[in-house]
Amino acid sequence: QQDHAQAARWYRAAADQGQADAQFNLGVCYEKGEGVEQDHAQSVRWCRAAAEQGYAEAQFALACFLAQPMGVVTHTEDHPEAMRWCRAAVDGGFHAAYVLQARLLLVLPHVGAEEAKEAAGLLRRAH
Repeated sequence: QQDHAQAARWYRAAADQGQADAQFNLGVCYEKGEGVEQDHAQSVRWCRAAAEQGYAEAQFALACFLAQPMGVVTHTEDHPEAMRWCRAAVDGGFHAAYVLQARLLLVLPHVGAEEAKEAAGLLRRAH
């Protein structure tokens, strides 16, 4: 536990200086409660800060959080924001984002042939 607390302190110092990787890692610490008290709001805050700097893994994590409020991809008011962050992660080359983006496309209301074709293309690229 001491090592986690030390790591969280170092991440915080670097995150406060604007380092995207440290912001993301601090968000992970808050999400897991490692070295800090578990706090989902702080996790999202730090993950969003890293995502806004173009850190693809943070963009993907933020998309997952927004898209899966109860562990199931659903159509919610956060869906457009989840899609935006997921597209950013795909553009950043984060491989796991391809599958999530395909899933998000397929839960859109009135999924059409164009969305299905895009989803299929994403799934092919993921493998």
